[in-house]
Amino acid sequence: MEDISGLVRRHIEFKEKMAQDGWINCGQIMLPGVYFLLCGTEVIYIGKSDCMLVRIYSHVTASNSKRKSGIRYSAVAGVKFDGLRIMPLAKDRLADVEREMIRKYRPKYNQRMKPAGPKQSLPPSIVARIMEQRAMIPQGFRRRA
Repeated sequence: MEDISGLVRRHIEFKEKMAQDGWINCGQIMLPGVYFLLCGTEVIYIGKSDCMLVRIYSHVTASNSKRKSGIRYSAVAGVKFDGLRIMPLAKDRLADVEREMIRKYRPKYNQRMKPAGPKQSLPPSIVARIMEQRAMIPQGFRRRA
């Protein structure tokens, strides 16, 4: 059985040989993170995912038709891009960093981020009309909340 120092040495040698042959380590793309899609030097879309590889792949293979699961991806689906940058992050930081980067770079294919905060309430006249219409529905036919 090989000792730890031998395993470490072999691992380092392997990494050096791969680098000499021009290979780069892309393993981080399988982690959660925020990614940028680029067209030349312009950031055209910023997204987040629990597995960036899967989400980026969806951008590459997306079409206008719905997928079997019924999921339709965002407006950037099918848009041509020629560059990619990734930022691996902890899952609990994804939304905040994505929002911050969208505000900083203003990519043209991101929908405008709405400010975080409580949802706006409906005007009283609309609430009254909804309540009136709901009162007209027989009790047995009402959808349960």
